[in-house]
Amino acid sequence: MSLTSFDIFLPLPFRILFLVTLATWLWAINLKICYDHNIDTFQVLKLQPSQPVNASTNFYKKPIKVSSITILNYIIYLTFKNLYLSDVGNGITILDCFSYFNLILIFATLILPINKSPSNLRLYQTFKRILFFGKIDINLRNNDILLADTFTSYSKILVDLHVLNCNFIKNKTLLPNLSKDENTLDRSIGSVYCTDLIIGCIPSTIRLKQCLYEYSETKKIQHLLNAIKYSTNYLPMFATIYMRQNNNDGILFWYAFSFINSFYSFVWDVMVDWNFEFFHYVLSADRRQKYLLRSILMYNVSFYYHVSIMVDFILRFIWVLRMFSNPDSKYLLLRSFDSEGGLFLLEILEILRRWIWVFIKIETEYIKMFNGDINKLRDIDEDKGTIEMDSYNKKY
Repeated sequence: MSLTSFDIFLPLPFRILFLVTLATWLWAINLKICYDHNIDTFQVLKLQPSQPVNASTNFYKKPIKVSSITILNYIIYLTFKNLYLSDVGNGITILDCFSYFNLILIFATLILPINKSPSNLRLYQTFKRILFFGKIDINLRNNDILLADTFTSYSKILVDLHVLNCNFIKNKTLLPNLSKDENTLDRSIGSVYCTDLIIGCIPSTIRLKQCLYEYSETKKIQHLLNAIKYSTNYLPMFATIYMRQNNNDGILFWYAFSFINSFYSFVWDVMVDWNFEFFHYVLSADRRQKYLLRSILMYNVSFYYHVSIMVDFILRFIWVLRMFSNPDSKYLLLRSFDSEGGLFLLEILEILRRWIWVFIKIETEYIKMFNGDINKLRDIDEDKGTIEMDSYNKKY
């Protein structure tokens, strides 16, 4: 495969580093904007911050630390790539080892409770609980679900890590061979026995198991319906396995299964996760007593919610572009299923979709904590004195 500028300047290990770094910044921005709108994320997640949260709190301390590691690693790559990636074979280079080490360092920085802070310890315990047991601590339900749900948006990055590990074990470099003008990345190594598809379904499997666990404990039909939603994630995977074994025959099944999964997930996002009355409003004959969104909104601008619904819909159905896929197109989105640059763009878009989802999900859970009592929320906001409460009382 011939090299492109994208392959040279952003090979797979650095794409993973960039995406993880982006995720840490987006989470910090989530915390900051929620705080600015009097949404106590720490209370929703039952976290005890290492120090009191106020206007001077630095939410960006960890992202800056992770960014420093990523930028340093990338500068070293750009500085020495011509030296180490010319006149070499396909074996692992010192730059491969260095980037791999930095990935481990970043994950350790993010997950391991190295500094003994309560939030770091909680993240480590939650990650260990959902990854190895797939259960939910009822007392920390929001904590477990938010992390596990977010994990589902990183399934493609999980596959990238799998491909990286497989190439590393096989002593194959993931960095471009500049002397031969070829891209040495071999994704086929990671697809043996469809292991890439299995790895990609791990986050959905975790959420499926959590939903079934909650249903077994509460017998509430909502958890069973949620489990069915996550089970639809397997449908495109089964279609892909069939297509791989039959020279891409069966693409219509893939489209049909992807539609089922995307439509179910979108409706669930809007009606359940965000608790909007959008579909009730649209389908109702009498709309006088109904809200398009809901009666209480913590963010000041209603337009943000409308855009969020629209963006969620578009990105849930972005797989439709596969129908018009063209590896020679000048538009990256139309090459998204045929090029490394396109796959990278899809990963970024999904992370951004999840970022938007998190804002409204945290807001929804915060309102539920007060049973939608506008007076209690008003009291909290008056104490902080930062939001005009008439914004809550508008009907949208």
